[in-house]
Amino acid sequence: MSEDARARFRLHFHKTGDIRYIGHLDLHRSLERTLRRANLPLDYSKGFNPRVKLNLSTALPLGCSSTAELADFWLQSELQQETIFDAIKTTAPPGISVIAVEQVDLKLPSLQASIESATYQVTGLDDLDQAQIEEKIHETLQADHLVRIRRGKEYDLRPLILSLEWVKQAADPPFLKMVLSAGEGKTGRPEEVLLQLDLDPVEAMIERTELLFID
Repeated sequence: MSEDARARFRLHFHKTGDIRYIGHLDLHRSLERTLRRANLPLDYSKGFNPRVKLNLSTALPLGCSSTAELADFWLQSELQQETIFDAIKTTAPPGISVIAVEQVDLKLPSLQASIESATYQVTGLDDLDQAQIEEKIHETLQADHLVRIRRGKEYDLRPLILSLEWVKQAADPPFLKMVLSAGEGKTGRPEEVLLQLDLDPVEAMIERTELLFID
């Protein structure tokens, strides 16, 4: 962190619509442009190519929407949270909805190092055989290991699944709720869980609804 930074703020935002199809690096660039357009006293990295000091939470899988995204940025001077909120909300692109801005301690670890798990809600499954889904969920949770291949390498999906539940509500269609590990080097991917359940990730609507921090 730059010695010039006087304050650190955390942006809470939703990622919806077509912007859910942009990757993590493109999201970083989009937020950087948003902060620049907001004319905030931003803190920059040192060197020949200074960049806005910006730290995003764990990457969201491509195609997933989210109501729980976070990004930290640093300022060289103090500003009221309301002033920052209004400035960013005005300059944010379509698909990024600014929900809140809060000041956080400068000494906190990075967002990636602070987050333990993420909750996802999967909809668009109401036409499927619910008994079959529930049986597959039970089978998955009872397994000791779930060996899958990612980028040509084997890994065990099972320890990355912290919770898996088929939720039935009286008025709304049922949905699949999963809590997956989101720690550094041990991130569960919702599309991999859907494949394990013999469900098509392309047809499902996946939304991240919560990020849980390490105690």
